Amino acid sequence: MAAETSTHKIWNEDLPSQARRAVAVGLALCACEGHYHSLWGSLRAAQVSNGLKAEEPLLASLIAPFIRDDARVMIGGSADTGVLCAIGRIYAPSRPAITVIDRCKAPLELIREFTAAKGLACRTLNLNLLDLDGSEQWDQIVLHYTTDFVEPHLRGRLFRTLAPPWRLGGL
Repeated sequence: MAAETSTHKIWNEDLPSQARRAVAVGLALCACEGHYHSLWGSLRAAQVSNGLKAEEPLLASLIAPFIRDDARVMIGGSADTGVLCAIGRIYAPSRPAITVIDRCKAPLELIREFTAAKGLACRTLNLNLLDLDGSEQWDQIVLHYTTDFVEPHLRGRLFRTLAPPWRLGGL
């Protein structure tokens, strides 16, 4: 139990500190409309948005049957470290191979800083999800409100890119 608790703690966030860092990193690296990534950390720290806090138990129950030590998990789109930490807590104490993909450099930098400080492995890719070529496979793909940032007419293409029909048995 103590090992499990300490494994979970490694995924805890210091939201006020991260909010300050997000402002700096966001102003330097975020090219998104409204400098979204400069603001998101402050909204979470001020508890204006709770991110996954309320949703994490349901997400954990959905993911639990698929947890294994060698799992490959892709997080598509990330405002900050919130989704990464939720996935880390859900998977603890196993450590999946996590890849975070985002078209904005700001959240990826925050994730790199967080994982480096905690000694965690996480691959980050600065890429538009629509540009994935289907060459990589993941056991789980987590999109937390990501489709809100994809034009409605491109959402079908996004899902076909993430799960090509040939991988689903021609469906």
